[in-house]
Amino acid sequence: MEARNVKHSVFTVVAKEFGTVRQTAEKVRELGYDGIEWRIHPDYHIAPDKVEEVAQEVGAICRALNLEIPCLCTYLLSHEKALIEKVMRGAGAMGCPAIRVRDPHYTGNENIHGLIERTLAELADVEKLSRRHKVKALLETHMGRIGASPAVTYELVRRFDPACIGAILDPGNMVVEGMMHWKMAMELLGPYLCSVHVKNAGWTKGADGKWSYAFMRLEEGAVDWKVVINYLKEIGYTGYLTNENFADVPASAKLASDLAYMKSLL
Repeated sequence: MEARNVKHSVFTVVAKEFGTVRQTAEKVRELGYDGIEWRIHPDYHIAPDKVEEVAQEVGAICRALNLEIPCLCTYLLSHEKALIEKVMRGAGAMGCPAIRVRDPHYTGNENIHGLIERTLAELADVEKLSRRHKVKALLETHMGRIGASPAVTYELVRRFDPACIGAILDPGNMVVEGMMHWKMAMELLGPYLCSVHVKNAGWTKGADGKWSYAFMRLEEGAVDWKVVINYLKEIGYTGYLTNENFADVPASAKLASDLAYMKSLL
C-alpha cells in the first residue's frame, strides 16, 4: 500500500473552532486533507433533521473545494429509523456514501445477549434503508457501547450485506475499552472495515490511586500508529484515515502536524 492509495479526512467534531460549514470546509482543504466527515448533531455542524435541507449546499461547497465526504457521523441509535432515513437521503444528495449509526450503551442493566439480539433486529431495518437509499450504515468500535470490541462489532455486522452495513475501526477508543490485537481486529472485520479513525489515548494513575484515560497526541499514546499502519498495509486497506484527535491542542496546528505524521508513516 502506497500513500496515494489512502486518503485523509477530518471528522469535524475536532474542528468546531473553524466556524461555519463553509469556513470549516475551506480550512480542512487548506490544511491539505482530501475529505471531511461532518458531525451530525444539533450543536454543530449539521442537525440530523436539517441534513436534507442543506445537502445540496454542503455538497456544492465540498465539490468546489475538491473535498470528498466519506461519511456523515451521526449520534443516532440504530432504532431511530426515521432520522436515519432522513440523514441517508441527505447523504445521497451530498454524494456521501455512508453514515455512522450507533449501537446501544452497555450499562449492565440489560443482558448483553438481549441487547445484541435487539440491535440485530434494528440493523435489519437499517439494512433495508441502506438498500433503498444506496447509503451504507457504519458502526464504530467505541467505548461504553456493546460494540466496544471489534469482536462484538463483527457479531453485529456479520449477518448483513457489507455493501449496506460496515464498521469504523477506532484504535484510540480500543485503548480505553475493547483492546485486541490490531491485525486480528482488521482481519475479523474483513470486508466490513470501511474507515479508520485516527486518535490516541493512554491511561494514567492519579494520586488517589485510581486509573483514568486521557486523549493524547498521536505520537504519545498507547496506539503505535506505525504498527497499525503496517497492518493496514498488510491487509490491503485503501480507505480513509479520519482524524478525530481530541488532544488538547489548537485544531489548526494539531490537524496540520497529524497529517504530516500520518503521511510519514505511509
